[in-house]
Amino acid sequence: MQPLKTIIVDDEPLARDLLIRWLGELSTIELQATASNLNQAIKLVHQHNPQLIFLDINLAGENGFALLDDLPDEHRPGIVFVTAYSEYAVQAFRVNAVDYLHKPFNRKHLHETVKRACQQHKARLALQQSIDQNPEKLQVKQAGQTELIDVASIQWIASAGGYSVLHTSTERHVMRVSLSLLEQQLGSRFVRVHRSTVVNLDYVAAIQPLLHGDAMLRLKDDTEVRLSRRYRNALKSLH
Repeated sequence: MQPLKTIIVDDEPLARDLLIRWLGELSTIELQATASNLNQAIKLVHQHNPQLIFLDINLAGENGFALLDDLPDEHRPGIVFVTAYSEYAVQAFRVNAVDYLHKPFNRKHLHETVKRACQQHKARLALQQSIDQNPEKLQVKQAGQTELIDVASIQWIASAGGYSVLHTSTERHVMRVSLSLLEQQLGSRFVRVHRSTVVNLDYVAAIQPLLHGDAMLRLKDDTEVRLSRRYRNALKSLH
């Protein structure tokens, strides 16, 4: 596996220097750039398309979690939070963070974190290579058996960390696969309408505009799913 393209986002020079030095000891890491604030970080993400980000949470008064809204949905990088605050750990793992490094951390812990990031990246690559494009059915392992779910019956899909929850008119099914991979796999009728939601356009019955460019999608079974203004171009596919 090629080294992981990595950026560091931290407003403390000493913390950045320590990460640079210790990550430089690893052949599995290709450090591309560092940033000290969110604006710099956003530019670096779009410039380098990193596979791994070491992200401080308190960036001179800015919240590092805000960077997640600007990360690409396809090939989303792994996130390692690096912070002196322990109270954000639960929130970090809700967004499927690779790890949560609590300052001060040691070299061994950092190297273990990088090893975990490499394993997760390798697993994502293997999954991408193994999935069929535009399948008619999905295999879902549930209660010790494998069920075959008709793709056409799936109305919408929600992200739950590293899992995806498939909603049909009568059932919910949980798959250990990211929302981005499913979106790529299922074809053009399944579109992203929120960073945590994909909708089957065949089930959209109505659109209710909301404030600030958002909207509410009403599905045929009266389920309501929010459409974020960031994904409003999805509406162009409604026909």
